[in-house]
Amino acid sequence: MKIEWILISGLLFFSITGSMGAYVPCLPGSTGDLGSQAENPMIVTLRLDRPKQTIENFGASDCWSAQYVGKWPDSKRNAIADLLFEQGLDEQNRPRGIGLSLWRFNLGAGSNRQTNINDSWRRSDLFLTSDFQSYNWNAQAGQRWFLQAAKTRGCNHYLMFANSPPINMTKNGYAFCDPSIGDTNLLADQYDDFAVFMADVLKHFRDVEGIEFDYISPVNEPQWDWNGWQSNNVWINNQEGCRYSNATIKALIQAMAGPMAERNLSTEILIGEAGSLDYLYGSGSYEGDQIDEFFSTGSANYLGDIVPKKISAHSYWTDLPENGLYSKRNSVRVKCESYGVAYHHTEYCILGDEGPGRDLGIDPALRIARTIHYDLAVGNAVAWQWWLGFHPIIIKTVWSISIKIRLTVIIMIPGCCGRWGISAGLSGRVWCG
Repeated sequence: MKIEWILISGLLFFSITGSMGAYVPCLPGSTGDLGSQAENPMIVTLRLDRPKQTIENFGASDCWSAQYVGKWPDSKRNAIADLLFEQGLDEQNRPRGIGLSLWRFNLGAGSNRQTNINDSWRRSDLFLTSDFQSYNWNAQAGQRWFLQAAKTRGCNHYLMFANSPPINMTKNGYAFCDPSIGDTNLLADQYDDFAVFMADVLKHFRDVEGIEFDYISPVNEPQWDWNGWQSNNVWINNQEGCRYSNATIKALIQAMAGPMAERNLSTEILIGEAGSLDYLYGSGSYEGDQIDEFFSTGSANYLGDIVPKKISAHSYWTDLPENGLYSKRNSVRVKCESYGVAYHHTEYCILGDEGPGRDLGIDPALRIARTIHYDLAVGNAVAWQWWLGFHPIIIKTVWSISIKIRLTVIIMIPGCCGRWGISAGLSGRVWCG
């Protein structure tokens, strides 16, 4: 038996690999006594000579606060950018930030031109003029500032994701769905236009702003219906979102291939962003079984000739032993390995009763650390990304808005040699392979 291990904020977590290569979950209370004076102590052997996957990046997204915070006074927005991206030390020899190596950029759909999204902080801008006839490259200014702030601080990987097509390309004219729109809100005659729009935005960032995106994720949690509800005969929702079937995802990806090649873009299309881990290996061919559907050559939705062998998903609601902490990640790993597909973990935060609010204690830190460990050591993820990099909370009155940094648990840096590494001069800053 061998032990795979990960060090997070000075804590050691384990998963056990048996002699036949099957993973055995190491959950609280299920292992031997770790005490050195125990009669039969559990023996842990660290095998640095057996590297595993190389981690590409650790990241978070700019949803949705960067559009506002990026326009704050320099001292305030720079202080937040330092906490997210800085890799150096301050005068007291303490980390200045958590050193994120990937930043997720939300490609807005234009919901800020409407009032249908309840929370104005969750609406988004659009790189099209008010008549939708040309581009407005001054849009999403706050988000663009954070991209540059990330770059100057050493964050060198970028992912662009779309929660919805632009509102002029949707069936109902909104950046969310309703029960009448069928399997997707994207108009049947707008697949090509949406593909060209994304390719043009990527080209602009590369040629004008000096940001070359590693990935574009054109769909996000496509399994959720994203239906709004009516209030006074007006459709409203809490955020942008668009559903897709596997077939409509394939049609969109096919539409993207040409425009991206014509612009000589090196950006890769990252498919998936599945709303739950289950959809990668189960839940039926209509919207689930995505690894089989997109990478089996016998599938009607095969995309292996267009996209790299990579797929992404979100791990909400699977962060406890009883809801699949081990089993679902193991299923993802097994299915990915059967096709030689790399798994990218692209969203997570604590949800449920323990999710809301501000808690700087050790309990949520340990819960998040354990989730990261299982995503990497059991799910075999090659990338790990948090949901909101920061977001507003109301303190005392509605006029006092504070920004809380949600990534407070880990300081990790990826590497290229597939081994554990420690950043020189900074004890505990590690990445894993």
